[in-house]
Amino acid sequence: MSIVGLDPRGTRTPPSEQAIPIAPRPVSLDGATLGIVGNGLNRGNEFLRAVAREVGHLAAISDEIPVAKHGLAVPPDPADWQRLVAGATVAITGFGGCGSCSSRSMRDAIELEAERIPAVAIVHEALQGAVKAIARLSHMNGYRFVIVPYPYQTIATWTDAEIAELSRSVAPAVVHLLTQASAGPDESSPVSRWIGVA
Repeated sequence: MSIVGLDPRGTRTPPSEQAIPIAPRPVSLDGATLGIVGNGLNRGNEFLRAVAREVGHLAAISDEIPVAKHGLAVPPDPADWQRLVAGATVAITGFGGCGSCSSRSMRDAIELEAERIPAVAIVHEALQGAVKAIARLSHMNGYRFVIVPYPYQTIATWTDAEIAELSRSVAPAVVHLLTQASAGPDESSPVSRWIGVA
């Protein structure tokens, strides 16, 4: 009898015993091109687009590159990945509301970091264990991500009003983690309640 083990980190960036360096953060997102990597979990893609709009209210984003993946737990298609790497200067990934999709959303963010593109994964608080495990396997202890808390449902079956409220709430944390502000964590900051640490 044989046992086959699958590496959850994928193959886009080869497994390494070294941590992937965090991509240098810009001072602000003014003029940035925002990559948006959605996995299609219920209304998760609508949520990410709403987050992008809210980020656009906080900074002068110049363009967006939306990518809709073809599965919850798979990487972007090669052509979409090339569009991201060629054009995005920062990125958000998500929505991670189940174990496999949360893990893959975190890995998408880490692989973007490997391409020197600052990225942040947005995941539900119930799935923090999954994303922390992927970060540890990727030698990225301390990597930070944005948390969607209860009472918002893990599977993104949200109303229009919930999407609007949640996107407004998390957008400042997204901006914080994509800019140099993230270099100096401040537990007293209003955004700290939205930020998890792997």
